Amino acid sequence: MGTNTYALLFLALSSLILLLQVGLLLLQLQRERKNGRPPLHVLSGVRVSQVMNETPAVSPKDTLEAVQEIMFAREAFALPVLDEDGELVGLVSMSDVTQIERSERSRVQVGAVYSRDVKYAFPDQTMHEVVERMRELHLANFPVVSRRDEKQLLGMVTKADIMLAYKKMALDLSC
Repeated sequence: MGTNTYALLFLALSSLILLLQVGLLLLQLQRERKNGRPPLHVLSGVRVSQVMNETPAVSPKDTLEAVQEIMFAREAFALPVLDEDGELVGLVSMSDVTQIERSERSRVQVGAVYSRDVKYAFPDQTMHEVVERMRELHLANFPVVSRRDEKQLLGMVTKADIMLAYKKMALDLSC
């Protein structure tokens, strides 16, 4: 199987797991509602800083081949792009990489394909806010940046992190 097939299979599997966990969470919330507790969005009490993860960053000068290897090794679908000063300048996604023929990826640099219009999150935002923005913008990955300096990368929030936050909250609710 080709690398595109593996990426699609991984995406499908992670989406299925997320749907199953959200379904279990909804059942738990329905149970809570029957017990007379007011329904709050389960992620309103979780901050981005509690679930964000560290992720390797890449440079606009890195090749797409090198970036693809990092993505597969880390099971990541997007990586932040930092300039030579360590400032966030964009995001490169698996979709960006796969638009270039495999035989050309060793010669094409990230700078040729990455997205410069970055949507990001702040560490003090609630996960509920981030989930809503992801849904509205049809995005799956947000770099987390400092409120004081929006070019300072602190981490990433991905759909996998959301899945873990839902799971944690579902477990907390069931106790």
